[in-house]
Amino acid sequence: MAIQTLNIPGGTAVLIGAPACPMDGRISTAIGRLTASIEGVVEAYLPQMYAVKVMEEPAQVLVLLLRRDADLGKVADQLAVGLPQVLPKGVKLDVWPIQTTHPLADEVRRTGCMI
Repeated sequence: MAIQTLNIPGGTAVLIGAPACPMDGRISTAIGRLTASIEGVVEAYLPQMYAVKVMEEPAQVLVLLLRRDADLGKVADQLAVGLPQVLPKGVKLDVWPIQTTHPLADEVRRTGCMI
């Protein structure tokens, strides 16, 4: 499985909230265990997001809050191995890795979607 990382340019309007229909709790729990095992990931969330002119439609996104010194390549490699083991076949999950100091980190936290 190839991991698709969202590249959201500065100034892009981003809508973030709790999903109306969240994914199955067993899946989000498994994703939470996976992300907790990855060095550099401080927090992980599964909010509903829509980045205007970046995403085709709103979707539940795996937002990873990373330490400043996190190795994004290693994080992505571990996700590429682990996510296919927990996601049902055919399910696509965008990943948005940001540092804990990113301007939208607190908004992501306020969604209450921490896993």
